[in-house]
Amino acid sequence: ILSKIIPGKNGEPDAKQTTYIDYHSPKPMRGYTASELRRITNLGDAPKEEKILQDLSEYFVDREDDIADSDNDDLSENSGDSPRDDQPYNSHQPGQDQNEDEDETEPIPELIITSTHRQDGILCPKLTRKDYYSRPSIEELKNYTERQLYAVKDFAVYHGEHGFVEWEGLSDIRALDLDEIVFLDHGKVEVYPDTIRDKPEQGELLNKYAKIKLNAIWPPKYQQYKNEEEQDENQQILSDEELDSMKKNYGTKLAQHCKNNDCKFLAYETNKGEWTFSVEHFTIYGL
Repeated sequence: ILSKIIPGKNGEPDAKQTTYIDYHSPKPMRGYTASELRRITNLGDAPKEEKILQDLSEYFVDREDDIADSDNDDLSENSGDSPRDDQPYNSHQPGQDQNEDEDETEPIPELIITSTHRQDGILCPKLTRKDYYSRPSIEELKNYTERQLYAVKDFAVYHGEHGFVEWEGLSDIRALDLDEIVFLDHGKVEVYPDTIRDKPEQGELLNKYAKIKLNAIWPPKYQQYKNEEEQDENQQILSDEELDSMKKNYGTKLAQHCKNNDCKFLAYETNKGEWTFSVEHFTIYGL
């Protein structure tokens, strides 16, 4: 900025004029007016007040076209700083968090062998009695690791004729001798018989909440009627309504039986004779 012309400022004779540029005292600049700013940015004259709302339509955006354009942009290579969403996360890439102990997990509790565990050092549970099987099956469990056997979900033991016991949730079944633990008979289930001296505490191993279903549970009179009907052709025939009423009344008695024996009645299928109930822990349950 050519701010001042001062004769002799730089040591020349006073009669000689020279040009001096003062960088320390810049001349103040006037700010732009609104009309000047619009002219510089090529916006033209400001719209009149009565036409402001009408002129705003010129600035509307077609969202469908905008979305279509953004979709087309997605097809191109991503040149931004952030990684693409469809690229797999690589924990070993520079700048990404790495967990050096990602394969390490918390240790599982030590297995304490009792009289209801296998004594041969094998972790897979044992179930060899006739008509008994489990879910998952023993063959599947043979391929489980110790950690998997420590937390088996919804483990169940079945008897082909009498029903099943299911432990909902996670169960530690490492090296359990199920042949010595679970017993299913007609109208009866027993887990950890009272003869076992080191029976686990309530809530431990399989002495915990479970759902039980017993098969072929019929009213005594209904069963007697069916047996006599097969043997005596002159037996009095009961109507379907009478038979249904008999079975429904028996379901009510089963519900009361559960209430009196600290277990929860869940269902009684009158057409199949299937009685389902749940227990918080185990003693001998049944009729």
